[in-house]
Amino acid sequence: MVSIEESIPTKSNSFLAGLDIFYTQFNDVNFYIEDEEQENFYFEIFRKLFPDINLNKIFPLRGKDNVIKKAKKHNGDKKKVFLVDKDFDDLLGKSKAQPNLFYLEKYSIENYLINIDCFIEYVIEEKPKIKRKLVSKKLKFDEFKKEACNFFYELTLLHILVQSKDIRIQNASNPPEKYLQFGPNITLKLTEILKYKSDIQVELHKKDKRLNVDSQLRKIKQKFGFKCGTDLFEHIPGKYLIKFYKCKTEHLFNLPSREIHSFNFRIAKLNTFENLDFLKIAVNNYLQ
Repeated sequence: MVSIEESIPTKSNSFLAGLDIFYTQFNDVNFYIEDEEQENFYFEIFRKLFPDINLNKIFPLRGKDNVIKKAKKHNGDKKKVFLVDKDFDDLLGKSKAQPNLFYLEKYSIENYLINIDCFIEYVIEEKPKIKRKLVSKKLKFDEFKKEACNFFYELTLLHILVQSKDIRIQNASNPPEKYLQFGPNITLKLTEILKYKSDIQVELHKKDKRLNVDSQLRKIKQKFGFKCGTDLFEHIPGKYLIKFYKCKTEHLFNLPSREIHSFNFRIAKLNTFENLDFLKIAVNNYLQ
């Protein structure tokens, strides 16, 4: 059976690129983002960051390249603000400097959901009778961080390697479930990671027979000073981290397992996003 979402005709890139024209009278400022699936999520964030800006819709453009292209086209237009994920652009020298284009300071927007106060509120919403002090005591975010960094350290380095060498295999876009088994005990799928490394090695040899995965990983660690997992924390894809924290929290408090987009939206509604103050300040300065 075809779902409702699948039965809705998809919009063309040109349609999305021109949709903002119809909302000029309703928005004080038009905000542009990468991902269609994140539209409601970002709307909640922008509504909190910019409460004095009249905002009825934001505009996903299906990818970073499309956002940057439109930003260049509308350079100097103070009615248009463009936001993109940092990804690994800072490490790989791919960041574009433009007044109307703003980068997150962490890998992606999901990274900014990792906030202990929001998770405490989420647990209490799910279990209203539980004591706040107990939730705060049991929810050991520092331990979560160390564990997550250990899990995702090598995997993130492999993603950086793939992109730095322009290897044409799927990397950071893979879902976290590809590499981790989520449950009461979260474990790495070592077979999948070894296969990933093997695929990278094959592609490296196509470029240069002297290239080796492990030696290339060592070079990346040395170049960027990544001595341990916590050094890499802000570069770990946010979708990996939020799924990890979500799973740990659900099992710790015996909560129902929520669909990830629903979970993210609820955490966003509980979040003040003080960790995005840098973005609020930068955008407001641009709009003046």
